[in-house]
Amino acid sequence: MSLTEHKDESATLSSARLTVCLAAAWELDTLAELLTTVTGNDTPEALKVKHRVRAIASRIKELASIQMAGLDDEVVTTENLRSRLEVTP
Repeated sequence: MSLTEHKDESATLSSARLTVCLAAAWELDTLAELLTTVTGNDTPEALKVKHRVRAIASRIKELASIQMAGLDDEVVTTENLRSRLEVTP
């Protein structure tokens, strides 16, 4: 089994599963960077779209970062990850 959940609410991932999850996060991060380069010219409407795309890309990068840290950084607490995930207005 590549994912094992334990009674103490911890979980164990196989090395292969961890690698796949991290690869997905790295690709999300790259896609977010790419998004910021595909916006149009500097007309007022294009600038509005550009700002929206940058906001979406920023959130995608943050989600990828949360995923990478959650999977591969034992120093980061679950509460820290949760607070980064739960965006409040």
